[in-house]
This record gives sequence, structure tokens and C-alpha cells, in this order.
Amino acid sequence: MILKSKIYICLIVWPILLGSNYCSRFEWGNPCDPNGKEYLGSLFLKGILGDSSPYCGVQYGSGAPTQVKVVGGLNKTTISWQNVPGASSYKIYWKTSAGVTRSDSSIGNASSPYVHSDLAGGLSVYYRVVSVGAALEGALSEEVNTVTGASFSNFQNADIVIGQPDFVTKINSPVTAANLNYPGPITVSGNKLYISDSRNHRILGYHQIPTTNGAPADFVIGQPDFVSSGLANPPTATSFSSPWSIASSNERLFVADTSNNRQLIYNSLPTANVNADVVLGVSNFTTAGNGTCSSTDLSSSEGVSTANGKLFVADEGNHRVLIWNTIPTSHYTPADVVIGQPDFTSCTANRGGPTPTANTLATPGGVWGDGTRLFVADSYNGRLLIWNTIPTTNGQPADLVLGQSSMESAVSAATGGGFSLGGVYNIFSNGTQLVVGDGNNNRVLIWDSFPTVNGQSADKVLGQSNFTNNVGNDDSQTGVSGANPTARTLANPYGVYMVGNQLFVDDYDNHRILIFKGK
Repeated sequence: MILKSKIYICLIVWPILLGSNYCSRFEWGNPCDPNGKEYLGSLFLKGILGDSSPYCGVQYGSGAPTQVKVVGGLNKTTISWQNVPGASSYKIYWKTSAGVTRSDSSIGNASSPYVHSDLAGGLSVYYRVVSVGAALEGALSEEVNTVTGASFSNFQNADIVIGQPDFVTKINSPVTAANLNYPGPITVSGNKLYISDSRNHRILGYHQIPTTNGAPADFVIGQPDFVSSGLANPPTATSFSSPWSIASSNERLFVADTSNNRQLIYNSLPTANVNADVVLGVSNFTTAGNGTCSSTDLSSSEGVSTANGKLFVADEGNHRVLIWNTIPTSHYTPADVVIGQPDFTSCTANRGGPTPTANTLATPGGVWGDGTRLFVADSYNGRLLIWNTIPTTNGQPADLVLGQSSMESAVSAATGGGFSLGGVYNIFSNGTQLVVGDGNNNRVLIWDSFPTVNGQSADKVLGQSNFTNNVGNDDSQTGVSGANPTARTLANPYGVYMVGNQLFVDDYDNHRILIFKGK
């Protein structure tokens, strides 16, 4: 039997050795548990207690590195921090899930900034940093995390197709668990995949992301079974009319029920055709909205996103984006902030002006937020607007524009930095890369790092071999549309989404979802 007692010892260490004072606690009979503890180590213990001592030293006095930041890149990250006075070097602890401790993988003799390279693409990585002086570690810093970018190549073949049995088939009937009819964007929550099957007025659900072509769905929402595609008139709590964007967060599912002029919220992720819990845009589940311009009504709202407890809705027909600062829990809840318009009762395209500006919108079809930034696909202005912070005041102007050279420009282009007018409907960012579906140019554009200047050119393109070709299903790249799609062609791709190194593309006119795997 090992006796347990505690001895508390304060050691004043010469500044020449450590540069600070340490107060350490030693417990008799306990092996050293490194998780979250700061070692004093055996430098003094060996002289006091001998090499075989079972004591564990826990240092409480050393400072942790501050201002720790991490930025993702292609197959790498860059970690930086504020140096600690007196430190001779630094050690970085890391792993691919939250809760980094000293028992995880480590990188020694590091200095700021440190580039952590040769990582897999689409990898979530978490870090904590400690200072080292005279072989003694300081306190663990706060934890930071990012996602590595996944590397894609121009005109890359897709790896998996959903909605079709193979890459060259293009059918949208009959209605089955494996077919799609003009699908919209997708969302993934945990292992569950949800696909907006727009013209079948339903959402197809998968318990796992498919790994084989043509995999049938596991469940359906919006229809009573896999072979039904009818419209409910009037609508119900279990029906859709041309649903478009869908989003998920914290076990909730959000559906843009576009033709019913409403947004539906499920408070738990549905795996069957259950009732929605909350409706926005109308006061009840059995009324279709009339498109009124107000803080509570919606008009053909196509986009929905959520982050950090906020809800963002692209209210297309009213040429605006609405923001709820908390997720609504009751029907017909008014929005808190509007952008694209000066107030909740103004709803004209570009605020009635002849050209766009930094605070106007024209038929915005998509919205996406990461909790810090807000992205809006301003479709009929042929551009993507970016707010570097979530707007908190009505009519707040955007900070950055992509697809156009300036905030006042609205021209169609098939270039590395241009979009087609009327075809930009969906965007996604994993925090490192930015992906945009440039529908009418029949391509998807990828920025491998976050854009910093107006009109910045994309780095990669899918669906075409270069940034100037823009014909749908043009596998030979001759400017002539092919009769059938291939694994690398697209026809009006609107929706985009990323999970790890997998990029999902809603290939609308080919009635399919493609999955491209990055490296």
C-alpha cells in the first residue's frame, strides 16, 4: 500500500537560470500526469529526492504565450504567437480534435511564425504553444484551430456521383430514392448528408456520405415516400415547394422553402418526414407567404446559413439579406438587421439606383457566414460581397467584392476574377479556402487562400480546363456542349459545400451531385 501525503514547496530560482519564481506542489505516491500540467521537471527533484522519486512537480508560475494565431494553407498551417521574455525556444502541441494536452503530438525547438507542413488536405488541426527555458516548459497557451486547404486541379474528375448511376447519364425520372430532379445545395451535419431535391419538392437524406455512385437515400423529408413528388396546397408543416438552400448547426436543420416564401426550422435533425418546429415569413404552417416587404415577411427567399447562434437569410425577391441575432423559437419572428436596404420596408433592387454600390443587392440567391465574416452571392449583380465582420446595423456596406473590379461594376465575364450575371447563387468557405458556384459559366471557382482585394482572381476552376471556357458539358473544350455529361463537366452548378477534403457540387442541369476529392 502506498501512503499518500502532500508536501508543498516554494522554490526561488535564480533569475539567471529561469528568470522567474516558481511555486511547485509535489504529491507522494502519484505518478506524473502530464495532461494540462506544467512540469518543474526533475532538475531540482533529483538533487533533493533522488532519481527514483515518485514525485510529480507542477509549475504554477510561468507565463503562457499570448496572441496565438493559426492560419490554414494548402496542406499546411502557420502558427504565430507573442514571445515570452526569457524563453529560449517553444514547443507546439497539436492534434486533429479539440482538447490538446501535453500527451499529444509535439513539435520542439519552434519559433514564431512556424509553418506546419505536409499535412493532409481538409484537416482540422488544433494547437497549444508553450515556452521553454533551461529545459523547463511554461504554461500551455489557449487552444487555436484551423482547417488545412485541400488541393484541387483544373478540370479535375469527380470521384462520386449522387442522383445518377454513372457519370454519363442525365435523367430526372422516374422518382426514386436514387434520382434527383434539378437539385439544389446540400448540407452535412456529423455523418448525415441532406440534399435539396428542388423539383421533387423534397429533401433526400443519407445517414452516411455515399462512397459509391448512384447510392439511394436512406430517408426523405417533404414527401410521404420515395416515389412521391406532389405539391401540397395549402402547404403544411411537412411539405415544401421548390426548396433551395439548406443548412445545419447544433442539431438543427434550416430549409429555404422558396416558393412558399418561408423558412422552416427543425429543432433536431430529422431522419423522417416529421413536422418542422418553427416557420419564418408567415405566421403558421398552412399559409404561403405573399412576399410583403417587412421585417417578418419573405419573398422567394433562397439562401440560408447559420453560425454562432445567428441566422442569415437571403431574401431574394426583396433584394436583401436578413439577420436574426438569435435563432428564432417562435413563428413569424422579425429579423434584427437588414443589409442591402436602408430599412425593413425598402425592397427595390440596388435601392432603385442604376448601378450597384457596396450597400445594395439585386436578387441575392445565397448567403453564408462563419461567425466572423458574412458572404452574400449577389446574383443579378454578378458578384460576391464579403463583410469582414457580421453586420450589426441596417444597410451596412460590404468590405470586399469578388466577380467585379469595383463595388459599382456589374458586368458578365468568364475570367479568373469575373462571374456571369444572374448565375452566382451559392458560396462556401472552410475558413481557409473560398468556393463559388458560377452557374451560368458552367464552372466552380476556388480561391486557395482568402481573397484580400476586389476582383481577385480564383486559383482553380472545376468544370472547365481554363478560366475563359464556359460552355456546359464541354468535355472536349471546343466551345460546343456535349450531349451527355462526363466526370469533369458541369451544367449550371449552383450549390457548393466542403467537408474535409471533399467538395460537393450541385450540378443542377445534369440532375446530380458530384463529390470531388482534394489532396
